[in-house]
Amino acid sequence: NKNISIWIHPNIPIKKLENAIFYCKVPHKDNIIALIDNSLFGSAKEAVLFGLRGIYFNNNSSAKRPGVGFVSYHVICEIEAGDSFITKVFGNDVHIGSEEYVNLNNSGIGAQSFIQLLMIIKAILT
Repeated sequence: NKNISIWIHPNIPIKKLENAIFYCKVPHKDNIIALIDNSLFGSAKEAVLFGLRGIYFNNNSSAKRPGVGFVSYHVICEIEAGDSFITKVFGNDVHIGSEEYVNLNNSGIGAQSFIQLLMIIKAILT
């Protein structure tokens, strides 16, 4: 059972934060609030970052959609309760919106917990 790999600002290890910002291609204009490390060995090269504008991520090669992605909080706020726009796809991939897939395989956080977190974010923002 893998430990949950989540860090909240200001307690995000600097090397993890630097790697995640680089590999998730976060614009210089955004600040990071939290980091979920999805990397196998703890480098945070595969990660989910919660910025002020939205969620940035870099999925590993085993994901439904490998590589970099972004979902704005605006998109999350428009999702209706019971809507199929946030769903568990397979394994620990979560489908958000029309084309984004966030992979949580090595984070220790299950897809259902991540979906609950998105719903909490939505409730706070709306």
